[in-house]
Amino acid sequence: MGQAFQFARNFLADNRLIECQTTDIIQFFILAAVHGKANYALKLIKEYPGASAKLEPLLVALKMKAQKEFSAPQEVVEVAMDILKQIDKSEKSPKTSLRITV
Repeated sequence: MGQAFQFARNFLADNRLIECQTTDIIQFFILAAVHGKANYALKLIKEYPGASAKLEPLLVALKMKAQKEFSAPQEVVEVAMDILKQIDKSEKSPKTSLRITV
């Protein structure tokens, strides 16, 4: 497994860190999705129930990106759509040199 996702496991296991660094964590997973790892990111987040609950809009956005079914309240879907727009925008701009391996 790639080192980036090993770090992700560490921060997903820390509920306090998720609360303090939500934006940074979402940005990490946006980059993962941009680099074709939306399905893996989705699977990884689901392994951590505390993280899944706190990052529900991100989960929905990753499901949308991976073309998977989802069910969520409208306000969660609205935030997920904003995250999905960030993913799409990042895909259109030059990719960073970040390599995410699984």
